[in-house]
Amino acid sequence: MKKTAISLLLISLMLVLGQYLTRQQYQHQLDQLLTQLAEQHSGWDVSVQLLKQGWWQRNEQWTIVGDMAELGFEPQAVNLAINHQVTIFPIWLRGQWQLDPVVGDDQPSLTNTKLKQIPHQGLWTANILNRSMVHDISVDTFQQDFESLSLAFKPLKVMIESDLAMQQGSVVLTWQGMKLDDQQQTGDFINIGQVDIEENFTQHHDWSIVDQANWKLQQLSLSLDQGATQLAVHQLRVNNVFSEQQQLAYMRIDTALTDLQFKQNNQQLTMGNLDLRSSVGGVPMDTLIQLAQGHNKQTNLDQLIQQVASNKLTWTLESLSVDIDSDLYSFPLSGDVNIAGTAALLPFKLSEVSSSLQLLRYLDVNLSVDLSDQLFSANSLSAYVLALRQAGYLEHSNGRDKSQLIFNDSEFSMNQQAVN
Repeated sequence: MKKTAISLLLISLMLVLGQYLTRQQYQHQLDQLLTQLAEQHSGWDVSVQLLKQGWWQRNEQWTIVGDMAELGFEPQAVNLAINHQVTIFPIWLRGQWQLDPVVGDDQPSLTNTKLKQIPHQGLWTANILNRSMVHDISVDTFQQDFESLSLAFKPLKVMIESDLAMQQGSVVLTWQGMKLDDQQQTGDFINIGQVDIEENFTQHHDWSIVDQANWKLQQLSLSLDQGATQLAVHQLRVNNVFSEQQQLAYMRIDTALTDLQFKQNNQQLTMGNLDLRSSVGGVPMDTLIQLAQGHNKQTNLDQLIQQVASNKLTWTLESLSVDIDSDLYSFPLSGDVNIAGTAALLPFKLSEVSSSLQLLRYLDVNLSVDLSDQLFSANSLSAYVLALRQAGYLEHSNGRDKSQLIFNDSEFSMNQQAVN
């Protein structure tokens, strides 16, 4: 009996100690997060007010004040209040949050648009032992009629898995889309199909960067100006991969598109089977971070641009292939395009460049071009294309026009022939 009592006492002490340590860990992470936000977004103020605290729970109100201009958007003051409830257990925490239904700028905005509320919920859990955290954010279906527009919003879910400091993790977003209709029966609308996003992020030099991102858009369609302008996009996929090599930043960008149709004033552009595989980079990592932060007390913008210009910037186009059928602007195009090659902007000094044309001295381009010979056959460039064939700048065979374009400070040639 005595051993049982001692065991129970030890277990109780461990639970109490675990509860205390978890509470302290939460306060430490909270202080660290607020400090990090203040450093990275100095134009924004994020504060936390403790409303109520018990042994197992604490209620907080987060206040976020700032201007959207600090994030690169149109200037607009933001004042939001978030109600946050945290449940604390030994080595484990759970929280849930929602926008405050009374306080904050969102309420006048909701009132002005006659929208009573957005049905959203934020949940998170954290494990102190393995230092992991999971966030779940969901927005349920809602529909709202405004003065001239009708909005039908479909479910949105976001899951974020990371370490406690959110220095490394992943984001998964699934949105079933939305539709915005003009209630004045003009036929105008915007319809977004399902959107899927997966991103992995890590912290580089105290700045969070998306290392890999996969975006998928099932469809997008819109009609504006009473149907005079129409756009339809199907199966758009974008994959980005960020890397750092010898303290230089590089980004690989792969894009695929099944179909795009654009119509304007009875003229249209159709693009299909788009496949773009490319990479770009060479920017010093420190400079990129300073540019991303948008400000630096010791370095002005001209100095940052000069740091970028002092390195060789490269663009590698592994492949660009697309089918085109267009009569926009009375300039018909019909055929397919295949391009591959590289382009580089060599190091230069800003003080030596007084006009954009002078940048041509620092370009180094090497492109392989393969076009359908019908692409320009029905427009004003057909005679020019024929002249290029006759001069030997284009190799014409089997219904294709092919050429190798080289352009740099000492050479300008097509199909191994100098261009005069």
